[in-house]
Order: sequence, then structure tokens, then C-alpha cells
Amino acid sequence: YTFGINNTITWNNWDLNVFMQGVYGNEIANFNRINLENLNGQGNVLLEAFSNRWTPENPSNTYTRAADGPRNIVFSDNYVEDGSYLRLKSATLGYSISSKFLSKMNINKLRLYATGKNLFTITNYSGVDPEVSFGGQNNNLSAGADFGGYPTSRTYLLGLNINF
Repeated sequence: YTFGINNTITWNNWDLNVFMQGVYGNEIANFNRINLENLNGQGNVLLEAFSNRWTPENPSNTYTRAADGPRNIVFSDNYVEDGSYLRLKSATLGYSISSKFLSKMNINKLRLYATGKNLFTITNYSGVDPEVSFGGQNNNLSAGADFGGYPTSRTYLLGLNINF
């Protein structure tokens, strides 16, 4: 399920607009963990995965056994994670200056505002960003596979609206 809510609250000369968006029930194949937890000699390995991997003496149910060769990577449902999240996509706080003061300056409206985008995300996903897609492409056929794409950026804006 994909959902969102947008709401604007006004009080006196203040206004607050909040847009939240989320996904429930999505699953993500975390290929970053596959690369960081296997011992195939192709890249860096997390110390925890190295120390606690499955061996006959340590039958771990958290980390898989070491790969037998560079192409022998064991994929399991251990790398499929809950991709559900709730994200504050946008919040804008604004203040409109009184028209009595502005009429002396021949200004109809003056509004100061501050906006933040992608301010926080609530998720249990262990990767960087649960809003992933394969190769950075934004389509339904490539969603659900995390190969280490860039996370959604956080942005802060200050603005001024003037109407003459």
C-alpha cells in the first residue's frame, strides 16, 4: 500500500503545510548486505559478519556460510527486508505580514516562509533509504532491489513572497 496525507493549518497570520508519504507491505532485497556480509574476496566485509558467520562449529542463523569462490554468493530470504516506511516529505511554516503595515509601502501581500523536504523517515529497513529502485530508475519494474543508490536528499529552503 502506498499512502500520503497533505494538510494545511492556519492561525492568525501563520500557516503550516505538512505532507507525509509512506509505503506499507513493501519488501526490499538488500544487495548491499550481500556484498558486505559474504567472504568471496570481492570487497570489504563487516567484522560482525566475519566473526559470526555460519560454520559447523558456529551454526549461526544470522549470517550465511563463507562463499566457496568469487561467484558463489548464497542469496537467501535473510537479505529480504521489510521496506515499509513513513516519511515527512515536506513541511512549510509561513508568516504573512499584516496588510496595514504593507499598504504604506504599496505592497498587497508579504509572506516569509521556511520549507524542509525529506526531514525524517521512520522505518525498520537496515539500508540507507527504503525508497529505492534498481539503477536509480523510477519505475515499478525496478523497485525493491537496493544496490546502493543515493538516498533521498534533505533540503532546507527560506523564501519570501511579495505581491504588489
